[in-house]
Amino acid sequence: MDTQELLFATQQLYLTDENTFATNFSTKRISSIGGQKKYQDYFEITKALYPAMSTIEIVLRNRIDYTLQKHSVNWLMDFYFYDVVIKKNFQGEITLKMKTSIEKVLFTLGAKNHNIKDFWEKNKETIHHLLISKLTFGFWIMLLHNEKTLNNIYKTNIDFAKNIFPKLEARLEKNPSWFFTFLHHESKITLRPFESKLSPSDRTLILASFLTSIRNRLSHCEFLFKEKKSITTKNTKIKAYLKDSKNNILKYLILILENFED
Repeated sequence: MDTQELLFATQQLYLTDENTFATNFSTKRISSIGGQKKYQDYFEITKALYPAMSTIEIVLRNRIDYTLQKHSVNWLMDFYFYDVVIKKNFQGEITLKMKTSIEKVLFTLGAKNHNIKDFWEKNKETIHHLLISKLTFGFWIMLLHNEKTLNNIYKTNIDFAKNIFPKLEARLEKNPSWFFTFLHHESKITLRPFESKLSPSDRTLILASFLTSIRNRLSHCEFLFKEKKSITTKNTKIKAYLKDSKNNILKYLILILENFED
């Protein structure tokens, strides 16, 4: 048995007769995508989409970890134990979600409500990398938007945009309007008046936030190319939509991957 046999077995389900295809993939779903042929074509594209998103997730979290390890090898738990009043606002919600996410992973590793600090102290040499691999993709995007908290912890400027997305940041600094080429037309209309107020970091983090929507839609086997504002920012103050045409999404993902080459 090899991977080619697995791929062949999967492909066969996309080449069945019309009735069998409808039974397997749902008439409503097939219709919403545009018919059996379009569904089959989309399957071919996902052969590239899935590994691309998996690679982006792995590289992104490792780039973030590498950046923060310069300040502390235990930065995840520094963040978890950081004593800050969590306000009932956007930033407070993100901070609480992140702390809860870390806590849930610690519980799966054997920690209890009453002994998280002791559990960490006894297992800190092994737990950090387990946390890195088990925290959700959404956590890493939220972390990018929590830069100020980390700046406060380490009394420095982390500057995620330049450290995690150097090529993207450099391109946006050189040509801020280029940011709008990826946006759905409604977002272009909404955000254009605020262009001068959007910092390079704001633009970079908005683009990064689209990754969560793309990943979630792929994970739930939802069609990506709808052109109906289906890909939006997650956990960010600024609401924006990615233009969800096939060419735009592929171009955008290629851009993110190329950003990590150096």
